[in-house]
Amino acid sequence: MAGEQIVITVNGVPAARLGPLNAGAGEATVDDLVAAGLLRRPRTSSAPPPASPVCVSGGMTTAQILREHRSR
Repeated sequence: MAGEQIVITVNGVPAARLGPLNAGAGEATVDDLVAAGLLRRPRTSSAPPPASPVCVSGGMTTAQILREHRSR
């Protein structure tokens, strides 16, 4: 929801707050964020390379792959 704030806790202690940048002032533009020092413009205007496909061993489900990866 627009304008909602979310508090992130660590072990029950508030550690961060996520919310709108300019509450009630309308949407911030990229130029506004750059001027406020909250955003840096990209160093290049070229598009990122396409993502490489992930090779998965045949016969394994996603759940099995995650379980194996997490057990390491």
